[in-house]
This record gives sequence, C-alpha cells and structure tokens, in this order.
Amino acid sequence: MLTLACAEALARKGLIAAISRNGCIMTVQDTPVPRLRRYQGPAVLSYGFRPFFLLGSAYAGLAVLAWLPVFLGELTLQTAFAP
Repeated sequence: MLTLACAEALARKGLIAAISRNGCIMTVQDTPVPRLRRYQGPAVLSYGFRPFFLLGSAYAGLAVLAWLPVFLGELTLQTAFAP
C-alpha cells in the first residue's frame, strides 16, 4: 500500500504517485517533457513532412491538368493496348 511518507518522498522528487487497479505504484513526472528540438533552418523545412506535401500537391495539380485533355478525348496517347 502507498503510505503517506512514500507519497511525500515522491512529491519532493517532482513525481506524482498513484495506485493502479492491480495495486502497483505508478509514478508520473510532474514536469512536461520537451517534444521537439529547436530548429534553426528555413521555416518550410522545420518539419520533415512539409516539403513532401508541397511537392505532392504540385504533382497532383499537374497530373490533373495533363489528365483532363485525355479524359475529354482531345488528346490520344499511343499505347500497346487495344482500345
């Protein structure tokens, strides 16, 4: 069982103590954990996925512009497949 002295000792270390359903003592850190490191480079590259989204959206826009004439029948592409 979690005693008052044990809880006070954990509180002095900056931890919060709780008892789980199965009777085990759990401690939770009271201070927040830093999630990201400071980045000093260009803002567009501050997260790794941003350039991929930017290039992917540009590619999608160009692909639609190239696909529309084919879809409307104004442009035919020669392929090895039968029509």
